[in-house]
Amino acid sequence: MTARVCAIDPLADPRWDDLVARHPRASVFHSRGWLEALWRTYRYQPVVVTTSGPGPLENGLVLCRVRTWLARRLVSLPFSDHCDPLVDRPDDLAALLGYLRDEVDSKRSRSLEVRPRSAALGGLPAGSAYCLHTLDLTPP
Repeated sequence: MTARVCAIDPLADPRWDDLVARHPRASVFHSRGWLEALWRTYRYQPVVVTTSGPGPLENGLVLCRVRTWLARRLVSLPFSDHCDPLVDRPDDLAALLGYLRDEVDSKRSRSLEVRPRSAALGGLPAGSAYCLHTLDLTPP
C-alpha cells in the first residue's frame, strides 16, 4: 500500500518546527527563519510534503515553489548548500519522491531539484550543475 502524501505550509504549521528540532539530519536550511527569508526576499513559496497524518510530523521534504518568467520549478532548497529530506523510512521517501515526480510529469512544475548531502536519492538522477564544497576546520 502506498502512503498518502499531503502538503503543509512550514511557515504556518508548528509541527514543522518540532520535526526540525528533533531530526538528526535537520540543518539551518530547514529552519523557519531560512524559509521566511526565501519567501520575503524572493517570494519563493515553501511547502513540505509528508506522509504523516494529523498529529506530530514523522517526516517531511521541504521545497520551494520557484516561479520565474521561464518556468515553475520545485527546488529543495534555493540558495542552500544542502537540504536532506527528513525521512527515515525508505517507503516514505519513495512515496514523497513519487508524488513530486507526478508534479513534474503532470507539467505543474517543469523540474524537481533536491540537494541532499548524499549523492543518491531514491533513484533520482544526479545532476552535474552543482557541487558542495567542504572545508575541514579542525585545528592541526
